[in-house]
Amino acid sequence: MSIFEQEEQNANDLLKFIYKCRKIILFSLLLGGLLGGGVALLQDKKYLSTGIIYPANNYTRDQLLSNPQFGTEIETEQLMQLLESQSIRDSVINKFDLIKYYEIDKSEKDWKSQLNLKFIKDITFFRSKYLSVVISAKTTDPKMSANIVNYIISVVNNYKTEIFADNRKKELAYQKSRVNAQAEILDSIEDKIYELKDTSQIENLISNYLNLAGKENYVPSDFIDSREMEDLLESYRIQFAIYKDYRRDYLQAKDQIKKPIVDNYVVDTAEPNYKKVSPSLSLHIILGALALTLLSCLFMLLRQKLDAIRKS
Repeated sequence: MSIFEQEEQNANDLLKFIYKCRKIILFSLLLGGLLGGGVALLQDKKYLSTGIIYPANNYTRDQLLSNPQFGTEIETEQLMQLLESQSIRDSVINKFDLIKYYEIDKSEKDWKSQLNLKFIKDITFFRSKYLSVVISAKTTDPKMSANIVNYIISVVNNYKTEIFADNRKKELAYQKSRVNAQAEILDSIEDKIYELKDTSQIENLISNYLNLAGKENYVPSDFIDSREMEDLLESYRIQFAIYKDYRRDYLQAKDQIKKPIVDNYVVDTAEPNYKKVSPSLSLHIILGALALTLLSCLFMLLRQKLDAIRKS
């Protein structure tokens, strides 16, 4: 028998089997659809709400008015890390009492894992190809879904601001400590100069030296009457230049900390959506019908094989 004839024979056998079991197949389709629909009706209805935000570009603060820009891929990834952090998750869980909502039994050892898995399943973050971030929440209450999304939009801005503000305060404190330490070095050198010069001449000696040093009309003898004094004044000049650099950096940091952190751009806030997204009644009916029909066919095939074995 050729391959073509074999395939034709198999097709005929299949058609004969379907025709023979037509009543069982139809009954299975009907019963499976009813069972699938019943399961769908027994499940809790869930409603989806979404919001869309863009991260701000952290490097365009000075151009914020003239040339505002959305963030790059780096800012988007940073935003995703913040959204998926345990801190944001805990904040949402506490705000909306999700332990009670998910009926988590805290006496169980793995209750935190159960809670996190349910949270990750219902509250998701998706980075689009346009570098925006889509925040979605799916719960049994349309208003709750929308409120969760909008809360996350607001809290991620606050969380980012707290992190940035803390780092900027630390940087300002560091810059100030450098200025203070350098000022102490200058005071130390100044005290040594006081010991070598009459105090009545000290008031303008250092400032005049700094102003005239390196100029054409500079006369060293007006300020320097010993090698030690020369070393002290030169050391003071070098350390004073360092002090000016440190003070400039400190003043810049002090000015930067007054500027607010740029918030994320909110493209869409969430609105309650009263059309359920799950469970899908039609999908459950189709899957139930197909599943029960497949099981019935397998059972009939197995029974047919057993009958053939008995006869042989």
